Amino acid sequence: MIPTTIQAIRQLLSVAILLTSLLTVITFGGCQLGESCRPYIESERGIYDALVPELRRYIEADTLLLPEHRELELLLIEDWREGLQAFEELLGIEDGQ
Repeated sequence: MIPTTIQAIRQLLSVAILLTSLLTVITFGGCQLGESCRPYIESERGIYDALVPELRRYIEADTLLLPEHRELELLLIEDWREGLQAFEELLGIEDGQ
């Protein structure tokens, strides 16, 4: 069965949420927000940069999404970006580098 656009978006969002949750657990459980965390944050940035452009295009182009669902899904992407950016700022990683 070929997934619908909504199913594909939900799957991508689920993966993004899972990866972000794992990053949080690893970060707070395994490192002290120092240099040992840098590889995790850089990996998360790579995942974000790889997934978000296509995901955003799907969300914005999907005519079956209700406006409030579209807004919530775009808000989830924004929350992910803000969380990632906060970690980058704590570690002194600039511009996702």
